[in-house]
Amino acid sequence: MIAKLLKRSGQKSAEGFKKRGECVMASTRSITLPEELCSAVELKFGRRFGSLDEFVANTLTHLLRDGALAMDAREQQIIEERLKALGYV
Repeated sequence: MIAKLLKRSGQKSAEGFKKRGECVMASTRSITLPEELCSAVELKFGRRFGSLDEFVANTLTHLLRDGALAMDAREQQIIEERLKALGYV
């Protein structure tokens, strides 16, 4: 996974990276999000994740996992098959 992240990021070494669970993290960065969105996420997911930072990191890590795109394609195929079986498609 580190090699893939290095290739994608253009970095030549893993120096400065640290492991956090299954996710490889580098130094942190700041992003700007709408206040309403942040508040809604904190209300809905605050108990599970503890903070908005943890929610965003977990969500992005999930999206980066190998197979995430393949799973999305498979899920779409299943949905299409169900819609056909119900006569909608």
